[in-house]
Amino acid sequence: MKILVIGSGGREHALVWKLRQSPHVKEIYCAPGNAGIADQATCATAKAADVRALLKFAQEKKVDLTVVGPEQPLVLGIVDLFRENGMTIFGPTKMAAQLEGSKAFAKDFMKRHRIPTAAYGIFSAGEKEDAERFIKNMKGPLVVKADGLAAGKGVIMCETREIALLALRQILEDKMFGQAGEKVVIEECLAGEEVSMFALSDGENFVILSSAQDHKRILDGDLGKNTGGMGAYSPAPVMTPELQKRVVDKVVRPTLDGMRSEGTPYTGCLYVGLMVTKFNSADCPNGCEKPIRRPLPIKMMVLSLSATPLRIPLTKPTLTTPSVCPRASWVSNDSPTATDRSRTSDRKCSCWGNGITVKRQRARVVHCSQCGGSPGPVVRWMFVLMLAVKSRRLFFFSASCNADNVQPKV
Repeated sequence: MKILVIGSGGREHALVWKLRQSPHVKEIYCAPGNAGIADQATCATAKAADVRALLKFAQEKKVDLTVVGPEQPLVLGIVDLFRENGMTIFGPTKMAAQLEGSKAFAKDFMKRHRIPTAAYGIFSAGEKEDAERFIKNMKGPLVVKADGLAAGKGVIMCETREIALLALRQILEDKMFGQAGEKVVIEECLAGEEVSMFALSDGENFVILSSAQDHKRILDGDLGKNTGGMGAYSPAPVMTPELQKRVVDKVVRPTLDGMRSEGTPYTGCLYVGLMVTKFNSADCPNGCEKPIRRPLPIKMMVLSLSATPLRIPLTKPTLTTPSVCPRASWVSNDSPTATDRSRTSDRKCSCWGNGITVKRQRARVVHCSQCGGSPGPVVRWMFVLMLAVKSRRLFFFSASCNADNVQPKV
C-alpha cells in the first residue's frame, strides 16, 4: 500500500520511520518532508497548509492512506476534503479539530462535559476591561493563552497580576501572536506535575498508548518562556496504572463520548495534556489542559517505545483509523528490541553553554525542520538525539546545528 504523511518536522520523521516497519507498506510519500525524511520517503513539494494541492497529489499517486501530522491542515478541514473525495485519511474532522484549533472551544467543551480543568475566563479584544477585572479578582499565578494556533508558544506564565495584565495587552493590542490572539483564555495556574497521554480512536473505541513528559520552558526551575518542546522522556513515572484508569474514566472517555454526542466524533490520535496536583492526585487529575493533537517531542518518544508495528489494514473504504493491536507492547529501553533499531555513534554537543559528550550510546537521529543545502542538508531548527538508557525510559534533547558539523549547538 501507498501512504502519504503530511508535515515536515520530527513528528513526521518518527511517523515515517514507524510506518516503514510495516510489511504492508509499499511506498511512503511525505509532503513537504525534510532532508532527513527524504532518506526514508519520497518528499513532495506541496505545503502542509495547501490542502487542495495535497488532495491532488494523493489522487495522482493513488495513495491508499494519508496520515496528518501538523494541526494546521486539520483545522483547515483536510480530513473533510479527503473524505468527500473518497480518500482514506487519519485524523479528526474540521469541527472535531477545534479541540486543537481553539483553546476557548476546548475549555468550554470540558466545562459542558464535566471534564476536570482549571478555572478560566475567555475574552476578546473588545472585552479588555472585563479581562482586566477578571485578572484582578483571581488569586495566585495565572496563565494567559492565545486562543488559536501559535506553534506551541501561545502561552504566557504569569507569576503576578501585573505580568498577566502585560501579557493581556501584548496579545490583544500588540498582536504578539497575530490572528491566534483575537481571543485569550485566562486561567488559574495549576501547581503539580505535568504528564501527557495518547489514545487512538475511531470515534467510539480507543486504545491507550504510553505516557510521556516533555519540557517546554527554558532555564532551570521552569523560569523561562515556553518553547515548542525542548526534550521529553517516556514512560512518565507519575502515570501509575491507578492514575491512568482515572484519566481514562474522567477525561478520555468523556471527551470521546462528548464529541460524539455533539455530532462531531473524534477520529485519530487524541492527546490529553494533564496537570496532576498534590491535592487531587488521590481522586483524579485536576486540570486537563485540553484534549488535542500530537506534540512533536512526545510523539517521537511514544512511537520509539512501541514494539508493535502500526497495523493499517484497509478492510473497508470508510475506515478512518489505523487499527492497533489491543495487546500493543512497549519495549524497555535496555532490551535488544530497542537498541537494535538504533545506531551506535560518538557525538559531542553543547547544550545551553555546557558541553555534553554522548559516547557510544545507541541513538537515533530525528530531523526537525530542515532545508536542502550545499554540500548537504542544513538543519534549520533542531537536531534531536534519542537515547536508550538503562532506566527503562527514553530521553531526547534538542540542538540546532549544520549537518556537516558534529558539534551541534543549542
